[in-house]
Amino acid sequence: MQRQRFGQQLQYDDPTANNRCFENMKRILFFITFLANICSLSAWDNAHGHILIDNLYYDLDTASSTARVVSMATIRDWMEGTMSSNYQGMKMANIPSAVTYRDTVYTVTRIQDCAFMGCSSLDSVIIPNTVTWMGNLVFADCDNLEYMEIPSSLTYVGAMSFPSDLTKTIHIHYMGTLEEWCNKPWTVSPNSNITCTPHELYFYDTKLTDVVIPETVTNIAEATFRCCRSITSLTTGDHLVSIGNSAFSACRNLASIHIGNRLSEIQNGAFSYCDSLVSVTIPDNVTTLGERIFEQCRSLTYIRFPGGLAKIPDGTCSGCTRLTTLILPDTVRIIGRSAFESCALKDFVLPGSVTTIQPYAFSYLLSPSVTIAHGSALDQVGEYAFYGGQLKAIYVPCGELEHFRQVLSDYTKIVQYGKPYNLVLDVQNGYVDHTEMHTVCDSITLRVYPLRNYHFVQWSDGNTDNPRTILLSQDTSLTAECAINEYRVRFFDFYKELLEEQWVKHGEDAVLPEAPVVEHYIFVRWDHDCTNVQQKLDVYAMYKPDPEDIGHVLSESKNPAKLLQNGQILILRGEKVYTLQGQEVK
Repeated sequence: MQRQRFGQQLQYDDPTANNRCFENMKRILFFITFLANICSLSAWDNAHGHILIDNLYYDLDTASSTARVVSMATIRDWMEGTMSSNYQGMKMANIPSAVTYRDTVYTVTRIQDCAFMGCSSLDSVIIPNTVTWMGNLVFADCDNLEYMEIPSSLTYVGAMSFPSDLTKTIHIHYMGTLEEWCNKPWTVSPNSNITCTPHELYFYDTKLTDVVIPETVTNIAEATFRCCRSITSLTTGDHLVSIGNSAFSACRNLASIHIGNRLSEIQNGAFSYCDSLVSVTIPDNVTTLGERIFEQCRSLTYIRFPGGLAKIPDGTCSGCTRLTTLILPDTVRIIGRSAFESCALKDFVLPGSVTTIQPYAFSYLLSPSVTIAHGSALDQVGEYAFYGGQLKAIYVPCGELEHFRQVLSDYTKIVQYGKPYNLVLDVQNGYVDHTEMHTVCDSITLRVYPLRNYHFVQWSDGNTDNPRTILLSQDTSLTAECAINEYRVRFFDFYKELLEEQWVKHGEDAVLPEAPVVEHYIFVRWDHDCTNVQQKLDVYAMYKPDPEDIGHVLSESKNPAKLLQNGQILILRGEKVYTLQGQEVK
């Protein structure tokens, strides 16, 4: 990385990144030209009576008894190379809370645009808690500035107010709370990418390393922690709703983030250039993603996008050269421009929901192949979408080779069917037979043969066909489930009426019910052995006459329920007649 003057972007070896930096630089120069008019006004005012008090120039407002710190230098002087700051040689700027001029006390409330711009000797600044406004380019190009005390009273901070030399370390001591810091307006222009650069951030004298966002904070303002090298981790609760533009950009030691489930918005470049970030899971509640969120996160290896997302924005993971694992929801329809440029995606499968791939989306891939999922709706591919890099093959679904050769007309030579997929089969309590596999698009017939006394139940994917035929369009693993046979065992009472029904697994014992009591009879046994059941059974209760009760039966033979016929005792039950042995008499 090269040392940069203020307003320039970081430059890396990636030529496309340099192109983007050039485009941003043009926008910033336009913005600087606009600011020139503001700073020129300050120069005009300086010529008309700014007051020098204790080595600092002030513009005094007698009506409100307030003062603002000003400078003789202008942005135009800097652009023309003729800048000579009136604060050259100053090492420490200890701005007072009030100054006295002609017996009147003036409270210092503002630091005007360009006030200390170009003061290369300045190494420390202390701003009092009376200052509420700090203008544009105040400390721009103060490349030796190392220490600043910033009050919580600030309500406005202009664009590009801090030095941009990222080879230096600026220690910013904020005299307020983390909650107040998160809500500071650190930038005023979307074209300004360099605003606050707290390389090491302190709250009073405590250095910030592990950031835990307070529950009272619902939004983190843009550029809040930009370039804060001291931060190593970020944790938010379910209170946080939005993370602003470049909020954690260039936090080079930020290695882990844990985001609450209420977060719904992550804005442009929020975590770009976070060199130590390894793994990211974006909560499913996030519905709005800005561009270039993880751009140039060169240690990032894993990212999971939220369910329900329709588009991966432009430049989302551009330059993430170690990104191998990417999980996209099956709702994504559009892959944005340069979204995964220069990534190293491994075994990446493009979801079937994707219909559009915009230009440069997968350019300069460091992986050899990309697979388009079976049933893909892809029909629009932008120019240079898969340009350059190490991509050797785009694998397409079975039977759709010609279709995708038309859709991917610039890459016809690498559009092909993939190598034969792996088929892994497992069977519980049986074995499976299938036809030989020859090509990636083979139809394979599978038949399960259960072990003796077992039966087939289903495949692990819920299919119950046996045999079944599958089209091998991806690596497939299936398990056939076979269960042991079960047999119905029914128990009947003395009158051959169903007493109880059971289902018993092969080889197990049925549970014998209690035999019902029958008057004048004694239960003897059940007519089948109910152990080690291997078939369905109907089991009847066996009785014999009670000899002690025969005389009693004869003495009551006139009873219509019992009668003696041809020397045999018969039992009447409803309209049927039975012997003492339980046999029905017709």
